[in-house]
Amino acid sequence: MRGVQFSYLTTTQAQSLSTTNLAQLTSDQAAGLSKGLVSALTAAQLNTLTASVIGGFNATQVHGLTSAQIGSLTSATFSGFTSGQIAALTTTQIQSLAATHIADLTADQFAALGTGQMAALRPSQLQALTTTNIASLSVDQFRALTAGEIRSLTTAQIQALSNGVIAAIASSQMLALTNAEIAAFTAAQIPTFTAGSLKVLTSVQVTGFTTTQLGAMSGAQIAAVNS
Repeated sequence: MRGVQFSYLTTTQAQSLSTTNLAQLTSDQAAGLSKGLVSALTAAQLNTLTASVIGGFNATQVHGLTSAQIGSLTSATFSGFTSGQIAALTTTQIQSLAATHIADLTADQFAALGTGQMAALRPSQLQALTTTNIASLSVDQFRALTAGEIRSLTTAQIQALSNGVIAAIASSQMLALTNAEIAAFTAAQIPTFTAGSLKVLTSVQVTGFTTTQLGAMSGAQIAAVNS
């Protein structure tokens, strides 16, 4: 069956395709699947598709994936998504990703996440990000994180933040930091904070700094903390 013929299948016919047949589906045939037919695929059918077929889905087909389908993706199937497909996911689809999907994001897939997608991550999803991916956050990706997301960062994730994103942290993000998070920054990270960002901290937040952290601050940073 050619790709163009697949486009004529009804929802019922698409759902009747065996996983054995779908496992043999070629990228050309898959190109004939409409957005509606993609949405009609069962979890078993979707996860039978090869990584090359999944990676060949166009943006319209990717948008056809329902929240239930997104959540049911196996790690093997999810690994087939290209960086372009990851970038095409809607915020609703992003929020449907399981924690295992988030933890499995490759460097290229993670780099493809846009600011809107980063802001849409649920706290439990954000916490699933590996420290390797956290360390590779771009300034734009980091500054897209909401106050709630900032508050959900784990100690290991805080300590994985690069100097570049720490230097670019927004005032609203500084104010979102809990005392436990403030205490988690390493002495090597502390000098990266700008005096301006430290100045916005509340008196309660300032008490979160450890003596080691205070010892790592410059005179300008100390003055900002005490202002």
